Parts: sequence; C-alpha cells; structure tokens
Amino acid sequence: MKIYVASLADYNAGRLHGCWIDLEGSDAETIQEQIDAMLKQSREPIAEEWRIDDHEDVPKCVVASWSVATIGEFAEVASDMDEREREAFGLFLDNEVARLRNVSDDAEDFRESYKGHHENLRDYLIDDFYECNTVPDHLTNYICTDSIVLEWGSDHRSEPANGGGVHVFGPY
Repeated sequence: MKIYVASLADYNAGRLHGCWIDLEGSDAETIQEQIDAMLKQSREPIAEEWRIDDHEDVPKCVVASWSVATIGEFAEVASDMDEREREAFGLFLDNEVARLRNVSDDAEDFRESYKGHHENLRDYLIDDFYECNTVPDHLTNYICTDSIVLEWGSDHRSEPANGGGVHVFGPY
C-alpha cells in the first residue's frame, strides 16, 4: 500500500522529483510530514504543491480525493485487513459509484456487504441458498438453481480477484 507523490514545481521546471510513501501503519500526519520533507528537498525555490503520480494497492477513488486526511484514514482502516480483504475493500470503494464519504463509514458498509472470496458468484448463491433454507432430500431435484441465481443474484455482484475467483458483495 503506497503512493508516489511528486512536486509540481519540479514537474513544471522539467524535472521529476518525488518519493514513494508507504501507507502501511501511517496516518494523515505522517503522510503529510513525508510530503513536506519531499517538497523541502526540491531544487525549486517555491515547492508547495504536489500530486499523486502512481499508487499500489490504493483504490482510485482514494487517490483521486487528493486529500491527505482521506488517504491517511484509508491507510489506518486498511492496515487492519489482510491482503485479500484489502483488495476487496478497494474494489468496493471504487465500484460503489465512487461515493467515498468517510472511509470509516465506508468500511462499515463494506463489512456488511462483503460475502467473501469464492470460485464464482453462481456457486456462492447456490451454497448460500442451501445454508439459509432447509430443503428435504426428496425435493432437492425440484429446486431450479437457475431461478435461485436469477432471484438472489439481483442483490449481489462479484468482482474478479487477483489469483482467481471472485469477491462477492451483497446488499448492506
């Protein structure tokens, strides 16, 4: 989880000057201190503005916010997640119509919505149906799994996961 922050004054002068900031365990204050330190090392006399030129494992909507507070809040929340959950959280943030409100509230919505990593959405929906409903063995052959997927699938969505399978999200 990191971002590459660059000095705009240097960019406008035809030079690249910036640094990678590791967000793991960082908060907004620490991130701002690292940005300020990078700007102080600039060869330009007045280097005050910066931009994010690259990022790794940080959702696009968080990077696009240009807010050190939002990036710091994301870093704090995501640091408590394992790699797979962090990937799913990023997909959730980027695909919920970029409604980034406040990362803590969004993390709560994510936890309600996230149904885990599965091979595919269809198998998850069918397994979930049988977990929620007791179907006598003699009626199992009469269950139309396509109808289950159609009905239950309208409230769920899946996103491809790194390494295969999908992350499944439901209503929250």
